[in-house]
Amino acid sequence: MDGMKASDGGVPLRVELYGIARLRTGRDAVVLCLPAGATLGDAIAQLADLLPELVGPVFAADRRSLAAGSIASLDGREFTRDPASSLPAGKPLLLMPASAGG
Repeated sequence: MDGMKASDGGVPLRVELYGIARLRTGRDAVVLCLPAGATLGDAIAQLADLLPELVGPVFAADRRSLAAGSIASLDGREFTRDPASSLPAGKPLLLMPASAGG
């Protein structure tokens, strides 16, 4: 698997990258370690630190929300842009262009 692993403990979260996120990073996925109860905004903040080239095209300048044109899938079925959304345990987070979300 192509990815990065945070080493500070916590709950692992696989983040799959599609569209511009994959093109800009050359990666198909990264693995984060987040505290239990983490939100989409928490995941975005950690991703923005790991992949600063995505701030602007995928992540908003605040580094806690998605830029216009990007969307997240929390479980492969539910799509959101709300940084307060809870991350479901054991499910990957998918980041993609909003037009791919259907």
